[in-house]
Amino acid sequence: MPAPPEASTWYHGTVAWFDAPKGFGFIEPAEGPRGPVFVDFSSIEMSGYRTLVEGQPVRFVRSAGRAEAVAVRPLAETGSAGVAA
Repeated sequence: MPAPPEASTWYHGTVAWFDAPKGFGFIEPAEGPRGPVFVDFSSIEMSGYRTLVEGQPVRFVRSAGRAEAVAVRPLAETGSAGVAA
């Protein structure tokens, strides 16, 4: 899936939870439409093993008409315990 253009609306949020073995979770938006936003590992824009950690701040683009993130960029690197590195 190609990354959305930079002109897309990016929102900020926090990872509510993420199940790494299953590869999906939810983001709680800090702005924009309220309610949890679904995120699949394939939408995470990072190198290596694509995963998120509960409480991690992210930027994301919402799918048109759906509560789903189509691009997610972690804003902080985290260690294995979920603590900012």
